[in-house]
Order: sequence, then C-alpha cells, then structure tokens
Amino acid sequence: YQRRVRGDRSDRMQPPTQVLGVTPPISTKPPTAEDKQATASLVSQLRELNVLEDQACVRRRNQVIQTITTLVQQWAGALSTQRGHPDLADGKQAVQLVPFGSFQLGAAGRDADIDMVCCVPRHIDRSDFFGSLVPELEGHADVTGFNAVHDAKVPVLKFHFAGVQVDMLFARLLAPKLEDLVNLMDDSVLSGLDEATVRSVNGCRVAHELLQLVPQVESFRTSLRFIKAWAVRRNIYSNAQGYFSGVSLAILVARVCQLYPRASPSVLVTRFFRLYEQWSWPRPIMLRHPPPDPPGVSLRSWNPATNKKDRQHLFPVITPAVPTMNAMAYTSASAIKVMLDEIKLGAKISMEIENTPPGQERCWEPLFEYPPFFQMYRHYLCVQVAAVSKADLGQWHSMIESRVRILANNVARSAGVLHVHSNPIAHPIAGTPEWPHCVCYFMGLTLEKTSMPLDLTKARDDFIASVTSWRGYIERKMWIHIRHCKQVDLPMTQAAGLEDPTWKKRKRREARDELLGQRNAKRANGDS
Repeated sequence: YQRRVRGDRSDRMQPPTQVLGVTPPISTKPPTAEDKQATASLVSQLRELNVLEDQACVRRRNQVIQTITTLVQQWAGALSTQRGHPDLADGKQAVQLVPFGSFQLGAAGRDADIDMVCCVPRHIDRSDFFGSLVPELEGHADVTGFNAVHDAKVPVLKFHFAGVQVDMLFARLLAPKLEDLVNLMDDSVLSGLDEATVRSVNGCRVAHELLQLVPQVESFRTSLRFIKAWAVRRNIYSNAQGYFSGVSLAILVARVCQLYPRASPSVLVTRFFRLYEQWSWPRPIMLRHPPPDPPGVSLRSWNPATNKKDRQHLFPVITPAVPTMNAMAYTSASAIKVMLDEIKLGAKISMEIENTPPGQERCWEPLFEYPPFFQMYRHYLCVQVAAVSKADLGQWHSMIESRVRILANNVARSAGVLHVHSNPIAHPIAGTPEWPHCVCYFMGLTLEKTSMPLDLTKARDDFIASVTSWRGYIERKMWIHIRHCKQVDLPMTQAAGLEDPTWKKRKRREARDELLGQRNAKRANGDS
C-alpha cells in the first residue's frame, strides 16, 4: 500500500525511522500536543466503556492461570508415572500452559477470556486431553459451562473458571519431556506435528511476532483495545460468523502502526478507518514478507500463487508467523459488506471527530452507538435454539454458533435473497415448559422485489440435518427451529432495539421533539 491515504498530509522531510512491514511508512510525523490531548480523551472513552483492565482483573486472571496450571500438572504427572516416566511425576516437565491472544499481547479487556495452549511431551496424546483431563476439570468446584469441542479444526476445551472464560487448546510436542520454558518460536518445533497441533501453537507464535513487528507497543495496545471495543459494540466481532476476530483486528491495527510508526493512538484510530475504507480487497494485508516454510511442517503457508483455495479468499488478513494463514478465511461476501459498511461509517464519524475545533475536547462516543439492527430490515430469519437445561443449552448453542455462518451463506445463495446480515449475539428469549432454556440468532434479509414467495426450505432443512447429526446431539434434550418472519412478528422485544437499552426512551424523545417541531411550524405559519 504505497500510495498515500487520501487526505493525509505528512512531512516528507522527517528523520529516518525503522521500517517495519512490506512497504515504507506513509508518515513518520511525531504526535502534536493536540494529538496527545485527543489520545487522553480516547483513553477516557475506554474507561467509560469499562473495557480497561485494572489490577484486580490482572490478579484474578493470574490466579486462574496458576490454579489451572497446578491442576493440569497433577494430571500430567500422574499420567506420566503410569506410562513409565517417574521422573516427570511433579508434572512440571510433563505439561506447560502457554497463554496467547489478547492476554499475551497485553491488550486484554476487563471481560476478556484467557486463551492458552496445553503443551505436553510425546507420551501424552489428544485422547488423554479429551479423556482423563476432562473429568478433572469438569468436576472442579470453580468450573462451570464446560464444553469439549472435539471435531473442530482446532479442538478446544471451553469453560468458565471462577467466572473467567478459558479456551484451552492442545499441542502434543515430539520431545520426551518439556524444558523449563518451551520455545514455540523455534520453527523446528513444528516439524513432524499434526495439522491440529500446528494450528494450536500458531496462536502463540502469531502474538509473539505481532509484538516484534509494531514500532510502539503501547500505542498498538491502546489502539487495538479501542478498535476491538468498537467492533464488539457494532456487532461485527465474531470469528465464528465470519466477522472480525481478535487476531484479524490485531493484524489490521498493527499494519496501521507500521504505516504511521510515530503516531499517537488518536491518529492511529482515525487512520485505521481511513485506510481500510480505501483498501482494494482482496489485496492482502501483510505485516512482513512471507518467509519460506520450514521443512517437515504438515500445514502449508497461505499462498494464492500455488493454492487455488487461497486465491478464492475475499478478505485476506495474513498472520506473520509460519505457516502463515488467512485470519479471515471463513468470511463471506455478506459479512464483508457489513464490515465495510461499518468501516465506512466509522471513517465518516472519525473524520468529524478529527475536525473538532482547536481547544475543544474530542468526543469519541459517536463511534460506539448501538446499531439499530432490528430497525434496519423488513424481513428476518430467526434461528431458535432450546434445551431442557442450561448445561445442554450451553453445548448445543455453542455448536450451532460455530455453524450459523454456513446457514447465512446458504440463505444468501437462495433465490430472491440479495443480502444477509447475521447478528452474532445469541439473544435470550422466553422458553416453554417443554423447552425452558432458549436463545435466538437473527439474520436481517434484503429481498428482491418480486411476486414470487421466498422459499428457504432447502437452506433450512440442510442446516437442521447438519446440526442434528452432531455427535453430542440428544433429541429429547435439544431443539432447533428456523423461520422467516417480518419485523413486526419478531418473537420478542428485539424490534424495540434489544442491543440498546435506551432505545425506547430515545424514540419517545425523538417523537416528542418531532411533535413539538410540527407545532412550532404550525404556529409560525399561523403568525405569518
């Protein structure tokens, strides 16, 4: 991306700066006093959104990691002893938990989860992880909402520990025992590993590379927190449904940091929207020139020149660690339209914020207004998911959430459908005596103007057949229903703007102001 971003005025006569990325910086201009003041107001906005960690949150997360580490070490030590490795009985060289994601990046929010990889030596395998470890964790007093996802590309144990969401991946390394600190950044560690393990350790490798590839780590962290909070508020943060993920946003923000290496977070945020509003997709976002794959790795790096599937990717955001991957590989044309519309709106609002008159404090709040999803469309698709218990519902709707994007893609290909806007939130709705625990996913539909009735039978039936073939499905305990309805027939109060709790008050205020305006206009006409 060598051409200058439209509207950006940077001084060409600036001191040399370390070049990070695949192109030189657009601007190396240092922050002005106004930029620093704008960053202060940006951080204040983050505090108002309650997304910044305090020391209590940090201590709680560290305590959770320490407790889980002790529990897992006891499991791995006992298993090692059974298999003829008494020297590993204490478990310290039989397992290591390596955090990654926002926790490793130092950009975790107050309610962020903990992503970790459970690394073990070669005498422990995945069947042990999903076998003997599961009852150890599930039976712990502090563990709730336990869900073992066996059949994903990256198998994972998902659970809450003392109220903190934990996603634990598994990596069986080929070493007979683990050293004091596993070096997952050494490319040779990937040799001979199966594909699932390579994907599991890749999260740690990507986070490490990201921190090496940004010029100012603290500016990156603040900007990432802000952009992630924006994406969550605007309902475009859900990797499962084809929207942004933590990894893809981190890469996108890191690229902006590379192009503006000395900029403050207030500048980086506005340049984020401006850059990606103008970006020519599917041109890839890359933080470095791709290195060659090390020998013996089971998974090939992203390469559209040699891989037909990679050439079909619509929104390539490429991870920096080998093997490189597209962090947005499972997005769709409909999801991309939703994200780019939001980026375009963000660019407009951030430009207005940047043009705040000198001396006035910049207000970032307009970027975080709730989207009026349930007022945007006349037609919706409702995916109701129910179960007889909270535990069953947790596993059932978690599995369906991971596949809803497939339903959205099939609906988008149906005759008469122009656009599908999937809402990633699982909305709680009233159940029935038979199915007391129920949530609902919604998709806004834009339809062709035609006299032909909308027929989504095939998309609906294919999806239901797919999810009910899941090996954890129990017919007497789990239920799903998919129906097309108009806005006025939505099965709960979401037509009143469920995402925005102030919607009713705001609409009453707008109606009152409109009525007062009409009265004043009539009086003015009468006086004239």
